[in-house]
Amino acid sequence: MNTLWTFGDSMTFGHGCNEACHSNFKEEYQLYKKEGDTIWPNHLGKLLNYKVNNLGKNGCSNDYIFGILIDNFNNIKENDVVIINMTLHGRIDIPYKDKLYRSPASYELVNLKKGQTYDDIKSMWIGGEFDDMDSEMVETIINFQYYFSDNPYYKKQNIKRFEFLKERIIKEKKVKFCFLWGLEESDKILLTFENIFQHTNGKIKDTHFSWNGHREFAHYLYALTDKSKLI
Repeated sequence: MNTLWTFGDSMTFGHGCNEACHSNFKEEYQLYKKEGDTIWPNHLGKLLNYKVNNLGKNGCSNDYIFGILIDNFNNIKENDVVIINMTLHGRIDIPYKDKLYRSPASYELVNLKKGQTYDDIKSMWIGGEFDDMDSEMVETIINFQYYFSDNPYYKKQNIKRFEFLKERIIKEKKVKFCFLWGLEESDKILLTFENIFQHTNGKIKDTHFSWNGHREFAHYLYALTDKSKLI
């Protein structure tokens, strides 16, 4: 059986809908779930009749996604389908102690102009991995994100890496279909498919795909695998 490979961040992992998701509102949103509702990789896998290998991860960086793609490159086979979801370019992996940690994107950081210190910023980072970093180390990370991670050249270099790998997957692996999209590049996708905020009429403030959005996005991708299916 062929495999559907999905790589990306929370939009691919299925934040808010995935049962493995850790969020403050997951249980509340589960009340909106109907029979047959699931995340888009599962919908798409069923449409294709493919095995699903969803490697999306909440809050990850593009470095993480690119690394997972490389780790699995040799496992991708002819006629498989590969969907790659790039995340926010400002998210970066920090080599600290004995492993890599993800630092928030620049927009996710507290605005220092409001009087917060670097220690305040550090205390907000997910998981508390950097609690023992000194202020100079924290300042270095934040300054890179604030001054450089939104630079168009930095983003262009990120995209170039993914486009190169996409072409290799298509040409060398002879996959049936390979699709690359990004949170900062694909506004049409984010605006077209329903999110949780819309589905709950603003009750739950989350802009990840809703149950309906997951289904709709899966059908959109399925149509792209065969242009004759496009409406």
